[in-house]
Amino acid sequence: MSHLQASSDFSILDFDIPFSTIFVIAEVTELLTMIVVMVSVTWQVLIVAVLAMVATKYIQVLFFPSHAQMDGTK
Repeated sequence: MSHLQASSDFSILDFDIPFSTIFVIAEVTELLTMIVVMVSVTWQVLIVAVLAMVATKYIQVLFFPSHAQMDGTK
């Protein structure tokens, strides 16, 4: 017979500890999975972010002087 073994007083602790352990293991596994997914995706996001910053700086350098000329400030 496969029954859960409990002490003679059928303490809730006998059943609570294994369930708590399972929940902790599940949460740790989920956290590690999220970290692995974030690390595997982050390098692509960083490439796009760096390219976007370079493009933004290029556009600012390219168009800021012409904007200042149109305003008459230079």
